[in-house]
Amino acid sequence: MPENSQATQEGRPPERPPASQTRHWSAGFTLLEIMIALSILAVGLVAVLELFAGSLRLTGKASHRTQAVIHAQNVMDGFFAPDFLEDGEESGELPDGFFWRARVQEIFPDETEEEAAQRENDELGGQASLLHLKEITVSVGWEEGERRRRFELRSMRLMYEEAESLREGE
Repeated sequence: MPENSQATQEGRPPERPPASQTRHWSAGFTLLEIMIALSILAVGLVAVLELFAGSLRLTGKASHRTQAVIHAQNVMDGFFAPDFLEDGEESGELPDGFFWRARVQEIFPDETEEEAAQRENDELGGQASLLHLKEITVSVGWEEGERRRRFELRSMRLMYEEAESLREGE
């Protein structure tokens, strides 16, 4: 008779066989444990994918804004090239769906209302001064989805007008 059978007959518990020969019911995962692990993994993957999508959206917005700044600076540079600027508005289209509008106007910073009225009524029609302070506003716009976006640059330019050109205009 084998030794194990004698041990059970004598009232002792049987000896366990080596671990390599036993199959325990708790050696694997239950279906519930697998489902919980998969749901945690799914939530984590969705969060990571949302981060990537948000990052791509923000990168696109930043790219459009950077292009708008570059376009606005290029348009603004064009207003610093001529010797003299006339007051008025201009507009145009740029590559990649951008458009621009610029406004030039003379400003008088420390002028009161009475001084402005007097300047308009003087004999040269308000052009007596040789120094002209011009405010230049450049606005660049673009479509972003269903919304219109806009970037605006403002600058000032002080210009000196020759006295001879004032006499020629009379």
